[in-house]
Amino acid sequence: MGQEFRPALNSLSFIDLMIWDFFGQGSGPGNLQVNVRSDTINGPIIGTSSILILQRGFQGIAHFDFPGIVPLNPGSLYVMSPRVVDGGDWGVGASGLNAYPDGQKIRMGAFVPGDDLFFREGTVVVPEPTSAAFLVLGLVVVIGWRRFYYSRRSPVSAARLLPNSQGVQWCSSRHL
Repeated sequence: MGQEFRPALNSLSFIDLMIWDFFGQGSGPGNLQVNVRSDTINGPIIGTSSILILQRGFQGIAHFDFPGIVPLNPGSLYVMSPRVVDGGDWGVGASGLNAYPDGQKIRMGAFVPGDDLFFREGTVVVPEPTSAAFLVLGLVVVIGWRRFYYSRRSPVSAARLLPNSQGVQWCSSRHL
Protein backbone atom coordinates (compact mmCIF):
# COMPACT_ATOMS: atom_id res chain seq x y z
CA MET A 1 0.00 0.00 0.00
CA GLY A 2 1.14 3.53 -0.64
CA GLN A 3 0.25 7.03 -1.75
CA GLU A 4 1.86 9.11 -4.47
CA PHE A 5 2.50 12.76 -3.62
CA ARG A 6 4.16 15.82 -5.10
CA PRO A 7 5.65 17.95 -2.33
CA ALA A 8 5.69 21.73 -2.27
CA LEU A 9 8.64 21.70 0.16
CA ASN A 10 12.24 20.73 -0.61
CA SER A 11 12.46 18.30 2.32
CA LEU A 12 10.42 16.40 4.88
CA SER A 13 11.04 15.27 8.43
CA PHE A 14 7.68 13.69 9.33
CA ILE A 15 4.57 12.04 7.89
CA ASP A 16 1.25 11.78 9.73
CA LEU A 17 -1.17 8.97 8.82
CA MET A 18 -4.53 7.83 10.14
CA ILE A 19 -3.81 4.35 11.49
CA TRP A 20 -5.90 1.75 13.32
CA ASP A 21 -5.55 -1.76 14.60
CA PHE A 22 -7.43 -3.44 11.76
CA PHE A 23 -9.25 -6.01 13.85
CA GLY A 24 -9.28 -3.89 17.01
CA GLN A 25 -8.01 -6.76 19.12
CA GLY A 26 -4.49 -7.34 17.85
CA SER A 27 -2.24 -9.71 19.74
CA GLY A 28 -0.04 -6.88 21.00
CA PRO A 29 1.59 -3.61 20.04
CA GLY A 30 2.42 -2.91 16.41
CA ASN A 31 5.76 -1.67 15.17
CA LEU A 32 5.23 0.45 12.05
CA GLN A 33 7.34 2.70 9.88
CA VAL A 34 7.04 4.66 6.63
CA ASN A 35 9.30 4.51 3.57
CA VAL A 36 9.56 7.35 1.07
CA ARG A 37 10.43 6.26 -2.46
CA SER A 38 11.32 8.11 -5.65
CA ASP A 39 8.94 7.95 -8.63
CA THR A 40 7.05 4.67 -8.03
CA ILE A 41 5.98 2.24 -5.31
CA ASN A 42 8.99 0.11 -6.33
CA GLY A 43 11.40 3.05 -6.69
CA PRO A 44 14.52 3.49 -4.58
CA ILE A 45 13.93 4.25 -0.90
CA ILE A 46 15.20 7.76 -0.12
CA GLY A 47 14.02 7.88 3.51
CA THR A 48 12.75 5.57 6.24
CA SER A 49 11.03 6.79 9.39
CA SER A 50 11.89 5.67 12.88
CA ILE A 51 9.81 2.72 14.09
CA LEU A 52 6.63 3.82 15.82
CA ILE A 53 5.17 1.50 18.46
CA LEU A 54 1.36 1.59 18.56
CA GLN A 55 -0.59 -0.11 21.33
CA ARG A 56 -3.19 -2.79 20.63
CA GLY A 57 -6.51 -1.23 19.65
CA PHE A 58 -4.94 2.11 18.60
CA GLN A 59 -7.05 4.31 16.31
CA GLY A 60 -5.97 7.80 15.34
CA ILE A 61 -3.27 9.95 13.81
CA ALA A 62 0.19 8.39 13.98
CA HIS A 63 3.18 10.72 13.71
CA PHE A 64 6.19 9.15 11.96
CA ASP A 65 9.46 11.06 12.43
CA PHE A 66 12.44 10.57 10.14
CA PRO A 67 15.85 10.43 11.83
CA GLY A 68 17.20 13.00 9.39
CA ILE A 69 15.85 15.43 6.83
CA VAL A 70 14.74 13.68 3.63
CA PRO A 71 15.68 15.89 0.64
CA LEU A 72 12.94 16.30 -2.00
CA ASN A 73 12.51 18.14 -5.29
CA PRO A 74 9.30 20.19 -5.12
CA GLY A 75 6.81 19.02 -7.73
CA SER A 76 8.54 15.68 -8.35
CA LEU A 77 6.68 12.43 -7.78
CA TYR A 78 7.30 10.41 -4.60
CA VAL A 79 5.49 7.53 -2.94
CA MET A 80 5.13 7.08 0.80
CA SER A 81 4.39 3.55 1.91
CA PRO A 82 3.64 2.51 5.47
CA ARG A 83 4.73 -0.94 6.54
CA VAL A 84 4.18 -3.16 9.53
CA VAL A 85 7.57 -4.23 10.85
CA ASP A 86 6.03 -6.48 13.52
CA GLY A 87 2.78 -6.97 15.39
CA GLY A 88 -0.48 -7.76 13.68
CA ASP A 89 -2.67 -6.30 10.97
CA TRP A 90 -2.91 -2.51 10.78
CA GLY A 91 -5.01 -0.33 8.51
CA VAL A 92 -4.39 3.10 7.00
CA GLY A 93 -7.26 5.57 6.70
CA ALA A 94 -8.44 6.51 3.22
CA SER A 95 -10.79 9.25 2.11
CA GLY A 96 -12.96 7.39 -0.39
CA LEU A 97 -12.48 10.48 -2.57
CA ASN A 98 -9.92 11.82 -4.93
CA ALA A 99 -8.92 14.25 -2.16
CA TYR A 100 -5.32 14.63 -3.33
CA PRO A 101 -5.21 15.52 -7.04
CA ASP A 102 -1.38 15.27 -7.32
CA GLY A 103 -1.12 11.54 -6.69
CA GLN A 104 -2.96 8.25 -6.43
CA LYS A 105 -3.48 5.61 -3.76
CA ILE A 106 -1.74 2.33 -4.49
CA ARG A 107 -2.99 -1.01 -3.12
CA MET A 108 -1.51 -4.40 -3.95
CA GLY A 109 0.69 -2.68 -6.54
CA ALA A 110 -2.24 -1.18 -8.49
CA PHE A 111 -3.70 2.34 -8.54
CA VAL A 112 -7.04 2.79 -6.78
CA PRO A 113 -8.99 5.44 -8.71
CA GLY A 114 -11.04 7.93 -6.69
CA ASP A 115 -9.41 7.12 -3.33
CA ASP A 116 -6.51 8.67 -1.43
CA LEU A 117 -4.91 8.03 1.93
CA PHE A 118 -5.31 10.56 4.71
CA PHE A 119 -1.79 11.88 5.19
CA ARG A 120 0.23 14.96 5.96
CA GLU A 121 3.92 15.47 5.30
CA GLY A 122 6.09 18.32 6.42
CA THR A 123 9.26 19.63 7.95
CA VAL A 124 9.80 20.75 11.50
CA VAL A 125 11.32 24.21 11.27
CA VAL A 126 13.87 25.15 13.90
CA PRO A 127 14.31 28.93 13.82
CA GLU A 128 17.87 30.15 13.71
CA PRO A 129 18.89 32.96 16.03
CA THR A 130 19.07 36.40 14.46
CA SER A 131 21.91 38.88 14.77
CA ALA A 132 19.85 40.87 17.27
CA ALA A 133 19.52 37.76 19.48
CA PHE A 134 23.30 37.30 19.45
CA LEU A 135 23.80 40.99 20.31
CA VAL A 136 21.41 40.76 23.28
CA LEU A 137 23.09 37.55 24.45
CA GLY A 138 26.50 39.23 24.23
CA LEU A 139 25.31 42.22 26.27
CA VAL A 140 23.82 39.94 28.94
CA VAL A 141 27.12 38.04 29.20
CA VAL A 142 29.19 41.25 29.47
CA ILE A 143 26.87 42.79 32.10
CA GLY A 144 26.76 39.55 34.07
CA TRP A 145 30.55 39.22 33.98
CA ARG A 146 31.02 42.82 35.16
CA ARG A 147 28.60 42.36 38.06
CA PHE A 148 30.29 39.11 39.07
CA TYR A 149 33.78 40.64 38.80
CA TYR A 150 33.01 43.76 40.81
CA SER A 151 30.99 41.90 43.45
CA ARG A 152 34.07 39.72 44.24
CA ARG A 153 36.54 42.61 44.68
CA SER A 154 37.34 43.63 48.24
CA PRO A 155 36.49 47.23 49.20
CA VAL A 156 40.13 47.98 50.10
CA SER A 157 41.52 46.89 46.75
CA ALA A 158 38.75 48.71 44.93
CA ALA A 159 39.16 51.95 46.89
CA ARG A 160 41.14 54.96 45.73
CA LEU A 161 42.55 57.94 47.51
CA LEU A 162 40.96 61.14 46.31
CA PRO A 163 42.15 64.59 47.35
CA ASN A 164 39.62 67.03 48.77
CA SER A 165 39.81 70.29 50.66
CA GLN A 166 40.18 68.53 54.04
CA GLY A 167 42.81 66.09 52.92
CA VAL A 168 42.37 62.52 51.71
CA GLN A 169 39.08 60.61 51.40
CA TRP A 170 38.40 56.90 50.73
CA CYS A 171 36.02 56.27 47.85
CA SER A 172 34.85 53.03 46.23
CA SER A 173 35.64 52.78 42.53
CA ARG A 174 31.99 51.81 41.88
CA HIS A 175 30.87 55.33 42.67
CA LEU A 176 33.36 57.17 40.47
